[in-house]
Amino acid sequence: MNAMIAEHPAALEAPPQHNPTEAEREQAFAELCEAVGVALKTYANVHRGSGHHSTVTTYLYEQARALVLAHVGRSSATNTVIFCTPRRVALLERQLDPRHVTTLSSQDMGLPLGLRALVVRRRALPQGAPFEPGGGTARLVGPNWVVWAAAPDRFEAGTPPIINVIAFARALELTRRFGSRVFAGQVGTPCSAADILAHDELAHLTGYELLDALNQTLVGRDVLVPTTDGPRPFINLDNAASTPTFAPVWDVVQQAWGQPRLVQAEIVREVRSICAAALGAPPAGYQLIFTANTTEAINLVAASLGHEVASGSEPVVLNTLLEHNSNELPWRSIPGVRLVRLAIDDEGFVSLAELEAVLQAYNQRSEHGRQRIALVAVSGASNVLGVVNDLAAISAIVHRYGARLLVDAAQLVAHRKVEVERWGIDYLACSAHKLYAPFGSGLLVARAGLLRFSP
Repeated sequence: MNAMIAEHPAALEAPPQHNPTEAEREQAFAELCEAVGVALKTYANVHRGSGHHSTVTTYLYEQARALVLAHVGRSSATNTVIFCTPRRVALLERQLDPRHVTTLSSQDMGLPLGLRALVVRRRALPQGAPFEPGGGTARLVGPNWVVWAAAPDRFEAGTPPIINVIAFARALELTRRFGSRVFAGQVGTPCSAADILAHDELAHLTGYELLDALNQTLVGRDVLVPTTDGPRPFINLDNAASTPTFAPVWDVVQQAWGQPRLVQAEIVREVRSICAAALGAPPAGYQLIFTANTTEAINLVAASLGHEVASGSEPVVLNTLLEHNSNELPWRSIPGVRLVRLAIDDEGFVSLAELEAVLQAYNQRSEHGRQRIALVAVSGASNVLGVVNDLAAISAIVHRYGARLLVDAAQLVAHRKVEVERWGIDYLACSAHKLYAPFGSGLLVARAGLLRFSP
């Protein structure tokens, strides 16, 4: 990626419009996957870590913005690029003058990345709190105040789809060589969802055997570093709160990217079933919605709760001092809803006695007038302390006093078995980038009938 293109946006010409041959399409797809494979070898979270992997990934991510600006002939001096989901684009475009906005879609290129690149004049962006707050949108946070980040970070809540963004930018480059339709249609062998998701060389392994075998397939394991004894393999201990991926996962992604849309839709349905089974959330009783990340999933619940606020009611959200910004800032932004924070005990756990006492005071004895705790939002595992809360016990207390339970499971699902239905969880949010799949997907699990949205 050319670091100078942001300063010379007119340097790129429009992509050719001819219909590419099958050989050209296969070559373009192979080059795209090769580039993404290289990026995966040093993948880490952007802007979050100080390690060399995070530095490299952040550089590639910001160069992707430069490539998008060059593609549409805009200067970085007056414009910026915001990477987001179709839903976030729709929310942001409502606040913007269409004369100052250009939107590029991965879907228009024929790639199922779930990604939009919004090119907008910096001066046209709304000021103040972002429409969707959470991780990465704030520079400093206090109990009753927030110093918001500058654009574009303020509008890219949570961990962005980093690998998909890099793929998007590389695909734009390739369309200039092979034509704008080079990624439209199927590439490679046609497969069913079952062929892609249920068959690999490690399928017969479990437990430590599986872990050992997976470790041998870690993408980037073959990268060597110079030492006084010559080039040596190394272990990276700073993925900046994210995870690398494994070869079987990356193989599945490449297969899925090349399938026709009907097969891709089948894959989505099958993945939803796999997630429901893995999390103990049977489809008959729960909705599973794919999002950008955990942050967007929690913001969806916050938006839904906002639609429930009735005249005369005073709903309260109760969370804890353990929470990540993504399970704190969204609750502050709901009109008519108050946020109350629960203390933790000396070992860092949610105090069950304190939880029950607070719920009794609000929902049983009406000590706070019309204020009632409608939702208790807790982390399943702390990203700071590592404590794992007793969610079944918390759920029993929460429901005893007529409230609902949301679990931020971003740090939990990779390390513990989760039983959404058995533990009585009403909402659960998590992200794939914590689960060795850094390709830009999150998940919201919601008990059927709880989500409320206006038309």
